[in-house]
Amino acid sequence: MKLIDICSGECVCPPGYAQIEIIRITDDSRDARPGVLFFGTPKSTYLAAAKSAGAITVGEPGSGADIEVENVSACMGRLSSRFFGDPSLTVHVAGITGTNGKTSTAWMVYHLWRASGIKAGLIGTLGVRYDSPEGEVSLNTGYTTPRSYQIQELLRKMKTAGVTHCVMEVSSEALALGRLTGTRFAVASFTNLSRDHLDFHGTMEEYFSAKKLLLAQAAQAGGRLVVYESQDRSEEGKFSRRMSDYASSLGARVKVLTEPVAFGFAASFQNINATIAIHTAFDSGPECEDALRNVSKIPPVPGRFEPVDIGAAAPGSIAIVDYAHSPDALATLLTEAHATGRYVIVVFGCGGNRDPGKRPIMGEIAGRLADFAIITEDNPRKEEPALIRSQIRAGVRVLDRSYVIEVPGRREAIEHAIVLAKEKGNSMVVVAGKGHEQVQILEDRTEEFSDREEILRAVSRITQGKHHA
Repeated sequence: MKLIDICSGECVCPPGYAQIEIIRITDDSRDARPGVLFFGTPKSTYLAAAKSAGAITVGEPGSGADIEVENVSACMGRLSSRFFGDPSLTVHVAGITGTNGKTSTAWMVYHLWRASGIKAGLIGTLGVRYDSPEGEVSLNTGYTTPRSYQIQELLRKMKTAGVTHCVMEVSSEALALGRLTGTRFAVASFTNLSRDHLDFHGTMEEYFSAKKLLLAQAAQAGGRLVVYESQDRSEEGKFSRRMSDYASSLGARVKVLTEPVAFGFAASFQNINATIAIHTAFDSGPECEDALRNVSKIPPVPGRFEPVDIGAAAPGSIAIVDYAHSPDALATLLTEAHATGRYVIVVFGCGGNRDPGKRPIMGEIAGRLADFAIITEDNPRKEEPALIRSQIRAGVRVLDRSYVIEVPGRREAIEHAIVLAKEKGNSMVVVAGKGHEQVQILEDRTEEFSDREEILRAVSRITQGKHHA
């Protein structure tokens, strides 16, 4: 597509550049070359390098870019959509946002559509999936919500493959950075909001404001809105009621859900996710009735209250892998675990270079709600793991619980928990924080690491008597 056609009505095409054929849009300077339209977004500091590589550059006023615009991220979203043929105008796109439940709800929407014979796509934390004539395509982007040009390219690929419906997890960071600009949402759904990502947003109000952007964007395009309004008096409940009021003020069709359908999931929060999923996937009528019956056909969500058999090493006990890495998610997870009547052992940590304020809060939650808590590593990144553990432990000291310990290595912590389950009997080992993830991110390297696989390896070592005593 020629640059003049991409820029038309959005930004000023520089003299002499109009007929240049654009073959790619990016904000990664490593992809810069002649024929590439490069956007110097606030997160990119390589505009000069991209320009010297021959790319046509877009940047803020005064940046020296070939094309200067006030909002680079928004411009990138709109021009990317145009470049890829505005796929969301013909593909029915549902966006799901919230602190917890996005992944499970999106997974359920995708499979509910497929069970109803709809050619569907999924973009989110678990990667990209979509139906094609050759079968289900599975890709990994590394993002919950990819960059705007990646989103538009994926939607076009789905459209070309015959996909008519796509569900997308929409993160607050992506909303704040303008990655969703240029995408038309037929449905926008809100699950909940509790403390997380304050390293990026700074305050809960800013976090809440970012989430509101999805609903406003969908309403502006004539889409409908689905909001789960919690009835409790927690902070999550307060924000959900505010979101419900906000949705109602937008003049769009709004479905406010206050009670989950009892589907019989092992964890009650999955009933909430499934209820939101049904109303996201279908508006009303017979399709919703069919969806109620199809919930039982949904495959388990990877890394979300996922059971792992440890009976060979700890007879009568079970392990659960879950992605819970925020205070509210951990509290909900441990409450569900206790409801089983088992002795609850939790293994968890907090990510490095992320909101440190939540660490003592999560320590307090683990000390209060678990029978035995093991504090360990969870993607320490460039922070000192011992410092992270001590910040978590600071919250536990308030309760002075002697059954909270630190085991630095996550592999060793998992093994310790299963040995303890063997001793206690009738236990549930809850390994929280990483869920589906396949790596551990350290300061100088990234190692392969799957909680589920490490649990199975620990079981093997224990049954063979090769574990550390």
